Amino acid sequence: MNRTNPRTGHVDRRLLERLCVTVATVTRFDAAILTVWGESGDPAVGSHGISKSRANDLARLILPARDTGAGGGGAQGSADGSFRQRLTEFGFTSSSRVPVTRDDQVIGLLVVLAAEPRHPDPPLLSALARVCESALEYRQAPTAAPDLTDLDALVLSTDSFTTLIEAMTVALSAKLGEVGVGLSVADDDTGLLITADGSFGLPASVTRRFPIDPGDLHSNAARVFELQQPFASNHVIGDPAVLQNYPQAFGIRSMLALPLVVAARSIGVLMIVNKENGFDADDMGVVLPVLPRLSLAVELTRLSERRRFAYEADGIVAALRIAALASPPDETRITGIVDETRRLLAADHLAVHRGRAASSSGSRMEIPSRGPLGSLMELPCGGNAGNLVLRAERASNGFGRSERALLADLAQVLSEAASLQQTRRQEEELAQHRERQRIADDLHDDVSQLLFAAQLALTAEPEPEVPRAIELVRTAEAALRDAIFLLEAPPDPLSRQIEGTLASVREQWGLAIESVIEQAVDGVSDPTGAELLRAARECLVNAAKHSDASRVRITVRVVDDGRSVELVVVDDGVGLSELDGGKRTSERARRPETMKHGLRAMHRRAEAQGGELTVESLTTGGTRASLRLPVGPG
Repeated sequence: MNRTNPRTGHVDRRLLERLCVTVATVTRFDAAILTVWGESGDPAVGSHGISKSRANDLARLILPARDTGAGGGGAQGSADGSFRQRLTEFGFTSSSRVPVTRDDQVIGLLVVLAAEPRHPDPPLLSALARVCESALEYRQAPTAAPDLTDLDALVLSTDSFTTLIEAMTVALSAKLGEVGVGLSVADDDTGLLITADGSFGLPASVTRRFPIDPGDLHSNAARVFELQQPFASNHVIGDPAVLQNYPQAFGIRSMLALPLVVAARSIGVLMIVNKENGFDADDMGVVLPVLPRLSLAVELTRLSERRRFAYEADGIVAALRIAALASPPDETRITGIVDETRRLLAADHLAVHRGRAASSSGSRMEIPSRGPLGSLMELPCGGNAGNLVLRAERASNGFGRSERALLADLAQVLSEAASLQQTRRQEEELAQHRERQRIADDLHDDVSQLLFAAQLALTAEPEPEVPRAIELVRTAEAALRDAIFLLEAPPDPLSRQIEGTLASVREQWGLAIESVIEQAVDGVSDPTGAELLRAARECLVNAAKHSDASRVRITVRVVDDGRSVELVVVDDGVGLSELDGGKRTSERARRPETMKHGLRAMHRRAEAQGGELTVESLTTGGTRASLRLPVGPG
């Protein structure tokens, strides 16, 4: 009995029901109806997600109009209106239809229904219609493919080539004897044929190393793809018609290579390999009738994998945005997301590096013209901070458009995060500076004035302990000035802060100051920088206040191969002997115990940081103070 010619025989309604289940499952619509029209005008109807009576009611409203002359158009329009009305009555708000054809004739309709507004995926829906057509057509000859019945349901529920290839291997082995199966699938992004994961039972790390250029007709797979003609060889190793790189890597001894074609367009190549005793014409005769079904299975899986990639890519970008824009950024989660992306792209390397992208545009791709096709991408991701690059490498094949778009999205999120972090740091530094300035103002306006008043009051008292009290007040006042100075220091590079200190002393004391300040000092740690600032100011004020100096030369530089920083202050004042009341010592360098309070404090701080302070009189007159401190972590 001819079971699938709808115009001459009976249609298996159970088949229609199963097809509707798979269509609704794959499209995620609430209901599906498959209607096939017969010669008598009575449709065969299958459905899922809607009662049979309602499905039959809707099917009758979309029957093709009979040839009734001039009134036909109006009748069809009325039928469409009735269909929409009944659709609403049955609780559905949206629907989509695609024709089911045979021999270029429309023989039915596939309809999907949704209770909420939905937008279908047209390529997916068309592919499902082709699956229905194939299932209806090949049921007319049960002997042609009795062992592939279970494959239909599996194909419509699978979302990976690995699962599909396993199912194909089982089904084809049942018909031909034990064989291996591989798929080379057209990649729309790169224009290459990519050997699918799981082909011949091998991992992606092996199969992806051998992409095929469809334009290279030296390749038998490229010829099969371009010419849509099958190819067979029972002596693959050594066959001059077969490029030898991938058969040796995949262990292929004999092979049937068949074109996978959907809607007259090549989508890939099916390779059935390693049948014991080789392949013959009967094997080709067995496989060719089921090739359209296998082609549709591959196309569906290809669409599913693209949708899965897009879904996972969206999730990765969203997760990275949450982790990277947090305050502070979730570094552990970011590392996990980058590794997850590397696995999704099957990349050999994916990481953020310090440096600049290799090209001015911020991205570069390198694809050699011969040999294994590889790819390198570098995208700037440092935002306003600069010098950060997202680098992706893959030796197997080039990155496609969707993969490049994912990498660009990741780089954009990382750039936004870097810029945001820089802005946050600047805001925090500004807030800290404002708070330090407020405290400095309070100390100057209140505590400093009280100390000055106390000093005046003590000076007027004749008691013998008053000089000691005055010295303590002056010491407290000096310490307070140091504190105010450090609080007012702006969050600039150290070299700029030192220049600011020199300008302040020039203005206050009228000193002529000559300075040499290396930019390298900007790399010293904060504690070291703070002590250098304090010491520079102390030495300059001492030169003006106590040494009666008029000129000072100050040098700040990094020494000891970058391990230490040195401050040297030389003045033209009276020297140490005059400061000691004319009493010279046998040592030119001032010992800590003979130093005045300010220098003793500076010496203690230098020792606490692992440094050294020396103060000495010069034979030519004047004083030389030298402070050397370890650079510390930059």
